[in-house]
Amino acid sequence: MTKIAFFLVSTAPYLLDYYHLGFYKKENSVRLVLCVREGVRAKLSASTLELFDAIYDVKRANIESYNTALDVSVLKEVITNELLGGTFEVARIFTYNEFNLPVAAELRELFGIEGHQLSDLERFKDKITIKSKLRDNNVRVPLFVQFDSSQYQADPIKYYQELVNSIGLPFILKPINTSGSFGVLKISSQEQFVSIGATLPLSHYVYEAEEYVSGTLYHCDAYFQNGECGQFHCSRYNYPLLEFGEGKNIGSIPLLQSDPIAKKLFDFHRRIYKILQPPDGITHTEIFISNKDDKCVFLENSLRAGGAYIIPMYERSFGVNLLSIDFSKQMDFRTYDNYDKKEYCFWASFPKLFGCVSKLLQPSVESRYSLEWHVVVGEQLQAAKSMRDKAAAFISWNSDYDALSNDFDYISKNSVLETQ
Repeated sequence: MTKIAFFLVSTAPYLLDYYHLGFYKKENSVRLVLCVREGVRAKLSASTLELFDAIYDVKRANIESYNTALDVSVLKEVITNELLGGTFEVARIFTYNEFNLPVAAELRELFGIEGHQLSDLERFKDKITIKSKLRDNNVRVPLFVQFDSSQYQADPIKYYQELVNSIGLPFILKPINTSGSFGVLKISSQEQFVSIGATLPLSHYVYEAEEYVSGTLYHCDAYFQNGECGQFHCSRYNYPLLEFGEGKNIGSIPLLQSDPIAKKLFDFHRRIYKILQPPDGITHTEIFISNKDDKCVFLENSLRAGGAYIIPMYERSFGVNLLSIDFSKQMDFRTYDNYDKKEYCFWASFPKLFGCVSKLLQPSVESRYSLEWHVVVGEQLQAAKSMRDKAAAFISWNSDYDALSNDFDYISKNSVLETQ
């Protein structure tokens, strides 16, 4: 019997290629259905589009919001019609977009499809709930409190002093359930805090105020099955993602298994998930190592693959692809493993800078690279506010890890565009 897989895609459509669907379709009887946000289909290549048996353009649930979740009512109709159109042994729903996680979970519950349910997401989506649970089990997290909009509106100066006394200065203000550094601010002064009411969407999101951790940020990417961590890889960010909005290039480079920091992160990660007990599937976790005492500090996590170019980075570096593993496990297919020769790899995103683009530059690096432009000369730009606002995407690879690391440091400090 044929199996059916639905893909919900709002952003980063290039990641569809990393499922290696051509391999799975050649080896198995499977119907592939793509539900893609309106306007995104044009960003997919013809070779990718032809892999799908059906493609539906789906509107966003809220066109005025940063939230790119697809409209559930439209998806219900799509899935109903698809399931009525054939007899399927297995049906599954896949998404790697943060805002579509609850959409996929709701649809799974409605149609009785296995995979992450709403109850799974509830345990993982709220940053305050997660950190409270970890703190109560003696896992180090930043100091934090839920932001009280009513206190802010009543007396922002008084509330500012309360927060500083509670969590220190500077501190971070961020929504408890968004991604990509959207709506995240580093508060450094009373004047800045008083002014945020005019710029932040305080009425749209629940916020938290969190201690600012000075340290190096890492991400850990894992695959869990039956409570066991079957895959674990970790990488170092050059800067915290928040600093993308300050004009810094953001990227990450994987740690070698022989690196003592990798072992340190693995042990801390194991403690975290022994407490949280994740369902089967992918997790993405961000952890600081504090400059103050060299200790690990949990920042946040999600039940999805890491964004940006983390999946391609691991695939090229280690021949491991968590998206493909997850797909094969859920569909009960043989896992794709025909990867090219492995070379160490890092990725970076360059933020849009305010002004008119006057020049596009090629980086001076030893390693081979791919550079994808998202702006053109003469384009008037607004400064980046989140990781979505990129001027260029960069991937570099080299069999010499030390040489690659040197190039990573170079890319961290040098832009590829000039504005005036």
